[in-house]
Parts: sequence; C-alpha cells; structure tokens
Amino acid sequence: MSEIKQLPRVEVILNDTRENPSCPHGPTLLFKRLVNGAERSFFACSACRDRKDCSFFLWADEKVTPNKKKAWKLLREKIVPKINHVRLYEKFVMLLEKPPEQRAFCHTCSNLLLFSETAEKHDGHDITLGISEHLLTHPSEHHFHAPSHFCWFNAFNNYFFFEEEGACVLDEFLQRNGGNGVVLVMDPPFGGRVEPLAKTVREIMRLHRKLCPNIHTDMLGMFIFILWVFPYFMEPQILASCPDFSMLDYKVDYDNHPLFASGPKGRKHGSPVRIFTNANPKDIPLPKEEGYRYCSICLRWVSEENRHCTQCNTCTSKDGRTYVHCNECMRCVKPSWKHCATCKRCCLPSHVCGEFVPSQLCFNCGEPGHKKQDCPSFGCNAAICIKPYSTTQLNSMKITKKRKYMQNKNDEEEKQVSTNASSNKQKLQSVNSKKSRINVKKTKKRKTGMNIGRRQKLQF
Repeated sequence: MSEIKQLPRVEVILNDTRENPSCPHGPTLLFKRLVNGAERSFFACSACRDRKDCSFFLWADEKVTPNKKKAWKLLREKIVPKINHVRLYEKFVMLLEKPPEQRAFCHTCSNLLLFSETAEKHDGHDITLGISEHLLTHPSEHHFHAPSHFCWFNAFNNYFFFEEEGACVLDEFLQRNGGNGVVLVMDPPFGGRVEPLAKTVREIMRLHRKLCPNIHTDMLGMFIFILWVFPYFMEPQILASCPDFSMLDYKVDYDNHPLFASGPKGRKHGSPVRIFTNANPKDIPLPKEEGYRYCSICLRWVSEENRHCTQCNTCTSKDGRTYVHCNECMRCVKPSWKHCATCKRCCLPSHVCGEFVPSQLCFNCGEPGHKKQDCPSFGCNAAICIKPYSTTQLNSMKITKKRKYMQNKNDEEEKQVSTNASSNKQKLQSVNSKKSRINVKKTKKRKTGMNIGRRQKLQF
C-alpha cells in the first residue's frame, strides 16, 4: 500500500526561479509530491527528468552545506565551459573561405578546425574531415551562428547560459521592425513539463510588450505568435496552461525519428506531433496537396480523415483516424473504442470493468467523475486544487495491480508448462528419431550382409 501512495503526480510550483538553487542548466524548479502521506517540496533540474542526465536534487527544507555548493559550482563549470562566441564565429567565417578539404570539425571538443590543426591537440578525437558548405550553413552548434543571431537558452526556466549576452540578443530581436511580426517557434523535448514552458512563453510576451509599448492593438505585431510543436495527446496540458491556444491538424514529421513520421516507415496513422498556436487557425492554411482541406463550419484547416460531426458541431478527430460519435457519451471517440454499459463510458473492448484508470481524473482538480470543463474548481491554481487519490481509488488500484500480477504470474506459469511440455516432446521425438535411425542402420546392415552372401554363392 505504501508503494501505491507514491502514485499522485509530481506538481510544479511556479515560483520565482531566481531565488532557487542552480544546477548546470540554470535555476532549478520547485516540485511537490507526497512522501509517506505528507506533502514535501524539493528542487530538481528544470530540463532533465532523468537523474543520470542531471543528478541535482535538494529537499526544500534541507540545509545547503559549503561542500554541496562547491560541488555544484564545479559541475556547472564542467558542463558549461567558458566560450568566446565572437572568436568562434570569426573562425567560422574564416573557414567558409577555405576549400572543404581544409575544413574539419572535432566532435569531442565541439570545435571547428583547419585540417592542419587536427594533428596538434586533437589526436584520437572524433573528427569529421572535408566539411561541406551545406553542413556549415545548416548547423546545430551555436558557434556556427553570428552572436547577434543566437543565444544559448533554457526555456524550462527562462535562463540564458551567458546571461548578459543572451538577454541583449533577445531584447534586440524583439524590437526589430518596431516589434512587428515576431513569431516564436518552440520544439521542446516531449518529456518536459508544460507548465514551466508556458510560463516562459508568458514572460517573453510580457517582455515584448514592455520593449514595444507603442504597438497599436490593430497591428499584426501586437502579439508574439507562438508555434509550439508537441504531441496531440498533450493538448489538455497545454490548454490548461495556455487556454487561448488551439491545436492545428498539421502532422509534423521528423526525418530522423520513425515514431514521429508518416509513410511506409512511420506510424500507421501518421505522426502524432501537432502544432499548438495562439494565432487564429483560419489564418494558417495547410497544404492541399497533402490532403488538408478547409472546413467552412469550423473555420479552420483540417486533415483528410477529420470529418465534421453534426452532433458535436466540430471536426473531432485528433490522432489521424476518423472518430465516431457515441450517443450515450454524447461525444466523438476513437473508432477502436466501444461503449461499456457497466462503466458508462467508451473505452477499449479489452478493458476490465470497474478498473480505476488514473487518466480518468479531472485534469484540473485530480478528482474522478468529471472533466476539466465541468470542474467546480476550474479557474483556480491547479497546484493548489490537485488532491491525492482517495482511499477507494487506491484500493481499486491495488486490486487492479494484484489482478495484473496474478494474471502475469499465471501467464508465466502456463508459458513455463508449455515450454516444458514442448521440451519433453522434443526430447522424446529426438530419442525416437535416434532409435529409428539405429534400427534403419541395423536393417541396412542385415540386408547388405544377405546380398553379399547371395553374390558370393552365385560366384561359386
């Protein structure tokens, strides 16, 4: 039971991160979770969910020792080295004038080099030779960009790794063209928390309004338009933090990731990645040659399989399939779902009736029985409203867990019995086959001996 009590979600406390202790990736975030039935807060890395990537962890009520501070400082210096961006970019410009055979890149040091430099300090390093102009102009490393066009930034805590330099770059960018026509494109790691990202977006928008106070409300530049690339199933989380956003139907493909691609090597129903935006969807046309069309009722562009439901009065599909309307649930659901009279909801036919599923909770308050739009606490701070699972829910989860454990155990036992039976059968077949081969050999010998005897008799 104690293990089940750890299941309630970890909450993000959106405080002023400037007061938080820092890890190599900037100020940490303050989280809260249940520990032995009581809420406890802690600081952890804003960008890395895996402790292997960033081991920083500190209970909020834990005393910070000088040794810990020293260790954190050494780790920051190791991960974030001192870089002279101007000097690196000057070298990049110089290498652009050289032929490809004189260019090299050291992946170990993340440095552009002349071919003549590879033997000096980079012996044994991972080096790519013959860097083409295309690779130089389509980089992922920061020093390929001019200092005025790039800043190293952590969007999970609104932190510039080179603070003064990065902040100046952003300020200058937001004020170009009088602050008009600014578009923010975000493609964050899909495992990251939505809440801190949304907070950073709001802070950048506030900065834009502060730097460009003279922009009129009827001009395009009044707002920063956001294009946030994220999976469609994260829509509830994004809308909870950014209620003025909407999801476009456009499927975003990744050339280097088969799970997020369409086509024969991709997912059956296409990429699950979409674009969330604060712009009006009708103002973003999607390519007709890829099957997208304009729905004159919804006033937005939708995918080919997304059909308009007259009962829901909207185009309801989200995952690349055509949803079907359920009259009992009074909403459209995935075509693989069926309505269960016992559970009084649509779900997969393979579900277990009465089984408690954490995803059925209200996203706003954490309680079952209603959705976010019907939540009596809607509009309040979700971090305050979310409650731990009730005793009934925990008992249901415990029963479900035990049921699954017993089912898995029975499956393993049946598999073992089947394996043993199969093994015994194979052994028996092997023994019989061996005996059969021996008998055949003996028979052949007897026949051969008889034939030889006959031939000898005929010769005499």
